[in-house]
Amino acid sequence: MILTYAAQQIIQDLGVQLFLFKVKAHSGVKFNEIADRLAQVSITSPFQDPRISINSSALNQIKTIPMWNGLVLDYSIKTVIKKFNSESWRQKWLRQNRIRWWIRTNKAKNINWDMTWKTVHPSKISSLISSSNEASIRRFSLKLLNDELPTLSNLNKRNPSLYTTDICPFCQLEIENNIHVFTCSSQTDINPIIELKSKFIQIIIHEMANILQQELNLNSLEKKLEIYTSDFELRNQHLMEFDQICFLDIIAGIVPNSLVTLNSHLVILRSMRKFKIHLFNLWKYRCDKVIIWEKSQNIKTKDKKVGRRRFPILSTVSHDTTELRVYDDLDIEQYKGIEISYIQNNNIDYVSGDTRNSFHTAVVHAKQWLYAKFLNGVTKKGLHAFIKLTDRALANQFLRFTEQRWAVP
Repeated sequence: MILTYAAQQIIQDLGVQLFLFKVKAHSGVKFNEIADRLAQVSITSPFQDPRISINSSALNQIKTIPMWNGLVLDYSIKTVIKKFNSESWRQKWLRQNRIRWWIRTNKAKNINWDMTWKTVHPSKISSLISSSNEASIRRFSLKLLNDELPTLSNLNKRNPSLYTTDICPFCQLEIENNIHVFTCSSQTDINPIIELKSKFIQIIIHEMANILQQELNLNSLEKKLEIYTSDFELRNQHLMEFDQICFLDIIAGIVPNSLVTLNSHLVILRSMRKFKIHLFNLWKYRCDKVIIWEKSQNIKTKDKKVGRRRFPILSTVSHDTTELRVYDDLDIEQYKGIEISYIQNNNIDYVSGDTRNSFHTAVVHAKQWLYAKFLNGVTKKGLHAFIKLTDRALANQFLRFTEQRWAVP
């Protein structure tokens, strides 16, 4: 919008008579090539020069110029708000510890984020058609990108008592994470990255042949892909820490700008979709082998389903403990450290010296009984059962003292 008004004002101020002619694209016309380079700045390299800058104060045809932080907005305010929210959430995602170690600032500039999110979730979220296979692929893609796959590295963090090591059980050489699953050489002496690279190239050529058909030159395309994937044989995961995008980043789900400029968006979208299906099949094969390994390690399904106890079991505290003095402002450590010699009589108010009634004693005994239950661990039924237990304990302790003589304070 602003660019159009600026061009119109330049034409009017200079009194230029403008004639438009159609020229063949990419035919060597000087100014057409310059226009093509400028048109690609905002798509492939938005953080690099050259940039188009406009002196907004010189525009006299526009009454109101939208700006944000001193920058002229060349889009509608609605579009700007969408882009701003999208970028803010992306930055929050990039600042996670699991992400920022391998996607740094310079690498993030070379990633096509729109295509990356589309490959993770290719179907529209508003679609009324659902598929279990598509849901499985989408779930796998999201977990692969966010390092949430149940690999030995994550299982060891979640349940170290059951999974005592994070080393790959098949090669016994490296930590099994979301990348090592596809680069493990336990089954063959050949670098598995070579196989993934050839599969990736084959998928792209196949999709381009189906979409472009007669317009495709297979020889030139194969040469371009060979040059583009020349360093894809490297499988050292430490390469992901550098600013350059490697094949391991593509395996994780990243779509670089260089790959988008090499092919059309539809080709990349379909190719990445089929490549992730191939990775998903490798993941299922790995899961079958891990199940066999877990049986050999006597790791049962019921052991994996047992959750951690929220509170430890203390055998030194019995359920019928009535000698201990418990108040609401007393934490667990203070409760365990009280000595019996300092236990006071709950029937006497030591501030006023008066005798308390038995109902107050029942409440104190109920608190003591509940604290003993609390220290011995809460049941799996959770807080709802614990709250019901509170009312029941107060009632039982009250009935216990109803037969006694009520004392007048």
